[in-house]
Amino acid sequence: MHYCIVVFLFKMSLLPIPQILGRIIIAIFMEKARGKFYIGVNALIKKGRQILILKRSPDKKYWPALWNLPGGNVEFGEKPEKAVFREAKEETNLSIKLTGKLIDIFTYFSQKENKQAVVVTFECIKPRSKIKIDMAHTKYQWINRKNWKKFKYTPSAKQALNQYYGRKN
Repeated sequence: MHYCIVVFLFKMSLLPIPQILGRIIIAIFMEKARGKFYIGVNALIKKGRQILILKRSPDKKYWPALWNLPGGNVEFGEKPEKAVFREAKEETNLSIKLTGKLIDIFTYFSQKENKQAVVVTFECIKPRSKIKIDMAHTKYQWINRKNWKKFKYTPSAKQALNQYYGRKN
């Protein structure tokens, strides 16, 4: 229920980022009593009109060999904005800059594993530095409006890219 309210308000642009994230955190505490709950972040890193994607290692437990946006789990006590900086640095060696725009809020449920994850995608800008991907990924690619549909994505990346390319930039 809370997730639906947050997504509705987010898409209607009625709440600033801190209030949106505050409502997500409330939903997390409510859900914790029922099962495992994770909050994650993705960085939609822009270089001009291109977006950076990473190919996950075939050895990964979840979504092996699929393309994803840089990102990962928010650590306990960490703000999502700080987590997106940390994850981008760990996975790409980039020190990104946030634009202040949220691209998407994705949720994943698994009854089998009794878990739920919410992933917030932040729009970011790539600074002038060289990309060096981590061991969890096998390669990186810059995509654009014309070629982005040629790749197979993790569910959160697919939804974020659909949201991003579905609107005018």
